[in-house]
Amino acid sequence: MNTQQDSRKILEDLNFKKQQLQKGLPIITTTSSSTTQPQTQYEPQFNQAARATFQQAQSTSSGFFILTDSNFATIKLKKLEEYLQCVDSFENPKILLEQYITPSHISSHFLYTIQNNYDDIRGKLVADLGSGTGMLSIGSAILEASHVIGFEIDSEALQIARFNADEMEVQNIDFLQCDVLTDFIDSRFHKAFDTVILNPPFGTKKNAGIDIEFLKTAILLSNTSIYSLHKTSTRNYIQKKSKEFNCKGEVIAELRYNLDSSYKFHKKASKDIEVDVWRFSVIK
Repeated sequence: MNTQQDSRKILEDLNFKKQQLQKGLPIITTTSSSTTQPQTQYEPQFNQAARATFQQAQSTSSGFFILTDSNFATIKLKKLEEYLQCVDSFENPKILLEQYITPSHISSHFLYTIQNNYDDIRGKLVADLGSGTGMLSIGSAILEASHVIGFEIDSEALQIARFNADEMEVQNIDFLQCDVLTDFIDSRFHKAFDTVILNPPFGTKKNAGIDIEFLKTAILLSNTSIYSLHKTSTRNYIQKKSKEFNCKGEVIAELRYNLDSSYKFHKKASKDIEVDVWRFSVIK
């Protein structure tokens, strides 16, 4: 099946799910995590401790969903982080794509805030732009999104993401290969999603402004809310751009993002970056 056929099939499935939600009917998952077969075999990075924790939780709880005292959350924050520790990272990260996995600690707090404070994941159609190996997509699926699509340009990352989703037995998820910056200009996915999440490339000297381009695409696809991570140092600029894009933007959390050394030229084992969690509301 080619990418265009994949897109059509997934969009039809999304529209069906949206109709079911509007009618108050239960969602029946009809798709798997793989829309196209990977060309090469991925060798998993076995994280024995994390996978043992995950398997034990599966055997002792009713699915993923553990009730809490919070307003909207369906799982405890600590458990969500433990599950996301099972997600394998990039095998050969590509510097041109600025590939870093979003750490499980950051991902769990990011997604938990979205669900607990705004109820924007559970029962919603969610898109993850630049989904990498599936950290945020899988986390959204665990938090009971009605369906999640991760959009990613790198075939190797997609293969790992599909492995991760299959290994964790997450059913309400698809991964689709595409270029987030160009493939949605005239797209049937416009306004198809309730919530769009992204941890965009922050932008190097050769890639300046790419986070804003990702944000533009997110606004095209969302009919309600967008959640994105951006450097705190760019806060005023992001606020200015959100007004230009006719969105209401607000910083809902501040995080210290620890980037591990992923490339040979990195001299330090890790680097801390101050990051804002933004919520953008689409003005209808």
